[in-house]
Formats: sequence, structure tokens, C-alpha cells
Amino acid sequence: MTSAYDAYDAADAYDAFADRVAAPNGATPAAVAARLAAYHRRRRTLFDWMHPACRARVPCADRLDACSPAQAEALADALLDEWGMPAPPLAAFDAPETALALLPAHDCLAVFRLRALVEQADALRAWIDRPRREKLTGWIGARGVNLLFARGRELAGNARSLAVCAYHAASVMQLPLDAADGDALAWLGFRLFARDCRWAHGGPLAIMRLAMPARDDEEALPSPSMPLSLPSSAGSNPSLSIVSQLPDLFPEWSW
Repeated sequence: MTSAYDAYDAADAYDAFADRVAAPNGATPAAVAARLAAYHRRRRTLFDWMHPACRARVPCADRLDACSPAQAEALADALLDEWGMPAPPLAAFDAPETALALLPAHDCLAVFRLRALVEQADALRAWIDRPRREKLTGWIGARGVNLLFARGRELAGNARSLAVCAYHAASVMQLPLDAADGDALAWLGFRLFARDCRWAHGGPLAIMRLAMPARDDEEALPSPSMPLSLPSSAGSNPSLSIVSQLPDLFPEWSW
């Protein structure tokens, strides 16, 4: 089995003793280092995974393929700075949801889609049939589908009360299932993660916006912020509940 930590050079700087020293919220230094290294790898490879609609906005986009890897990495870093996404501070990688940084971009989007679909766990049971199950598998993978139907209600937790407390109408934070597509679900799940985990604008996962097409109505939607008085533990937070299931969703990694 491939270890998520082994995939990134920064984790090698920590020995076994250091790996047992817990960071403030329970993440070990090696875990934080792996997330940090994965994030910087994602920055360097921006043009490999960003959505074509976002790539089209890049100056000289038609000539990117002619760049050397070093040139592309330098351009990606400069572009992200210009677009308001500088590298976050080290402390930002201690948050449990930043484990998503270890996943390839397409798997991270699948987790966002799963988060959006958890909001409608009950409705999905009435909506699903064989062709729709195949569509669902394309969105979130077979393991994601199994998790959604086995534990969807449990993962949703206080999703409804959280939405009400965050002053979101159900129509804003849900999509009609028949009208849903992969991009829209990923975008919605990203917004829900941002709300549930109180993501800062320039946090470690903000870069994933560029894996999705921008929405024309984004500025008109309510901010996904949540009152600070609301709980943020995994037991009451659907997004953190999903993060806790990453080892089951992606067993090819050693979490």
C-alpha cells in the first residue's frame, strides 16, 4: 500500500519520534508536513489540473504547453499570487480537512460532490435507479456511493440546523437532483465545506476553486460563513464527518 506521506518529500524530514508528537488539534508534524508538501505540489502543477475554463483566463494560455516544467511552475506560482491565492501559513495545515490536499484534484472534487449529496441523502433513496446509480458512481466513485447510502443520514448530522443557523435557504445550498451535474455538485460541496469548516478566503483548499468553472451567479449568493457560536466537531459537522471517512473512501492511501 502506498502511503500518502511517502508521496511527498517534506514528510521525510520527520523521524518516527516526531511523527508521534501531536500538533494542537491532533495532527502529527509529519501529517502537517505531508499536507503542506502536497499543497505546494498542487500549486506547481496548477496547469495540469485546473479547469479548462479557468485555464483560458491565463495570459498566454495558448503557449503554456511550450513551457518547460520550471517555467510552468514559476508562472503558476505568480498567477496564484496575482489571483489572490498566496501560499497559506503553516498553521493553516493543522486543520483536519486539509487532509484533502493529499488527494489528486479529481478525487478532491469527488469528496466535494459527496458533501453536496449528503444534504439530500433521503431524497436520493427515492430518486435512484440503475442509470442514475451509474451517474452517481461517475460523480463520487463506487465507494462514495456505498458510503452515501449506508451512512448518508448519519454523515449529514445537523446539516439542516446548520443551514438554518447560517441563514441559507434550502434552495441555495441544494441542487435539484435531475438538474445536477458533476461541476455543479463539486462547486456546491466546496461551498458547504467552506461554510462548515469556516475556511479563510486564502486557505489551503481555496486553490481547488480553479478545478471548477466559475459560476455566473456566485456573487449573488449568500456568503457561506457560519456563526462562530456553532459547533465544529466531527460529530455535528457533516464536512468533518466525511473527512473522517477518507481512509474508507481512499484505502489506497495510508492515512
